[in-house]
Amino acid sequence: MVKNNKPLWLIGLILVEIVLAVSVIFNGCTFGNMDAVATAGINQNSCSTKKDWTFMVYMAADNNLEDAAMEDFNEMEASDFDSEKINIIVLFDRNNFKDCNDSEEWRGSRMYEICKDKNGINSTICSKQISCTDLGLGVKNEKSLDMGNPETLRGFIKNVVNNYPAEHYGFFVWGHGTGYRNSSLPKNKIRAVAVDDSSNSFMENSVVASAIKKGMNDKKIDLLAYDTCFAAELEVVYEFPDVAECFIGSQGIQIESGLDYRKVFTNGIGESENGLDAAKCVVEKLSDDMKKDFSIINLSEIKNVFSSFDSFASSAASFVSSKTDSMQIRNEILSKAESFRSFESSSNPVYVNILSLVDVFAKKYQNLDSYKNNLESAIKKAVVFYSGTNKNLPLGVYFCSVDNSNALIMDFSPYYCKGKNLKNQCSFVKDSRAYVLTAEKNGSLLDRLFENYSF
Repeated sequence: MVKNNKPLWLIGLILVEIVLAVSVIFNGCTFGNMDAVATAGINQNSCSTKKDWTFMVYMAADNNLEDAAMEDFNEMEASDFDSEKINIIVLFDRNNFKDCNDSEEWRGSRMYEICKDKNGINSTICSKQISCTDLGLGVKNEKSLDMGNPETLRGFIKNVVNNYPAEHYGFFVWGHGTGYRNSSLPKNKIRAVAVDDSSNSFMENSVVASAIKKGMNDKKIDLLAYDTCFAAELEVVYEFPDVAECFIGSQGIQIESGLDYRKVFTNGIGESENGLDAAKCVVEKLSDDMKKDFSIINLSEIKNVFSSFDSFASSAASFVSSKTDSMQIRNEILSKAESFRSFESSSNPVYVNILSLVDVFAKKYQNLDSYKNNLESAIKKAVVFYSGTNKNLPLGVYFCSVDNSNALIMDFSPYYCKGKNLKNQCSFVKDSRAYVLTAEKNGSLLDRLFENYSF
């Protein structure tokens, strides 16, 4: 037998080094980011049981909507949702330029798993704050995320899908929105989706679609809801047939407080078997008191709507044969067609209800009746349910812009002109054959109506 002459303290030190080495190997930890190590496991198994639904809310409130965001967050906590069947996960980004005026003294971004608040709506948060390793967001290392960065959206969805598995997924885009994004104008708080004032950023709908697709790893979301203004526009929904099954949105101005989330998540929605059922559950609860034209859109039918609308535009353009026709029809559409607009900047987009636009032409030119009927049939298949009092199915399209005095602006953004091939230009513009302005001035409907064509 050989005697061991090593002192006990040295043996102990060797054992500690072995334990640390094994820990590094199996956990892949880097000691330069101890907070990431401490918080990484907080939500890795937050919901190991697969539930029926996981709802994600992308709350971009780093702007003048922060107070409304806090109200809606508290509404979620006050909702009587079935926690055995659904998860509600919120990425909440507050306005860094504003002083806290509530009991929650924090700035920047946090991620929460919504928990029920037995005290109902109040100014406090009782939900569980969680980390998001994909965004480097921890409970102890808070920071302000750029909500206008598609990587933030992608990372949020990826983290939720990995940690809150479900049979079905719903995604809510919360905040400002203007439908078609006029990217040539200066960035400001009312002209984009996911506006982030601190970062001076936003996302176009084409960018949102790409980020969702990557975050979901090409799996479709069952329900996509836009809690924004100007959401139920053909330019918006045309981006999402490959991303989601069903869409909710309003074609006009949305009230600042947005959806009533107490009603959205209270009972019923957890029993929904698909995106359409969940969407109906949302809209039916809102229709009594919101009186807004919220549409539920079957996204699988949107390409047919687009095709029918383009065919109508091609035929309608042929009837605009002079500058006199152009001015007369343009003025009739602006005065008679149902339109939606806001007056918040020097150039304000005007959206018109598609069927209302078609009515103006069809009453003037009877030869367009067959195109009108085909388009109406296509929209009826797409807009499967809606609230409100409109006689026409709520689905809009961009028509022009006006200034603050309601005077027509004849110039269009190059982002609404086919042939410019600009980065993040919406798919509707790139694919349109006969409606949008064209770089070649080839006689599309808007070419003829807005003097971009030589008669």
